[in-house]
Amino acid sequence: MSWRGFYALEVAEPLAKELARYLQRFAKIPGVNWVSERNLHITLLFMAEAPFEKMEQMKQLCLDLSEEFEPMKLKCEGIELFPAREPRLVWVKLEAESDGIHQLHKTLQKRCKFMELDFDKKPLKLHITLGRIKKQIPAHLEREIMQTELDSEALAYDTITLYRSQLSPQGPKYTILEQSKLQ
Repeated sequence: MSWRGFYALEVAEPLAKELARYLQRFAKIPGVNWVSERNLHITLLFMAEAPFEKMEQMKQLCLDLSEEFEPMKLKCEGIELFPAREPRLVWVKLEAESDGIHQLHKTLQKRCKFMELDFDKKPLKLHITLGRIKKQIPAHLEREIMQTELDSEALAYDTITLYRSQLSPQGPKYTILEQSKLQ
């Protein structure tokens, strides 16, 4: 038996508050399933089928990583529709000030491989998903979304979380299995 899960960095509090305001404003835009503000995160590594018997090891990995890595400094590059042609996502593009987050991602991959976990092997794209596009958005609303100004100050992202993700018609439900502060 297995479960869906992922490791993530929690969104820095000032940006999380700013994005919550935008999500309320964007809610009027049709054709998009907007993310609940409590579900905002930066996915580090996704696993579609994690065995239940490995859950304790996975929780311990979350704790171990918090002792090995420092908080990550990231800044907003803006809101984008992705991919550019026939977009399916609305997201905040992020940029790292150092290579630390990429090292964290590589370490997660190596340790999950050692634990014989099957994980998504796609390269790390630094972003925060705001919505999933279900039908084409009118051009004027696309422009409104992409012209949204975000504070571009670099912020410290200091909390790593292991989530369980359960899908439902109302959207995903994320349950925190383990959470720890990066040192």
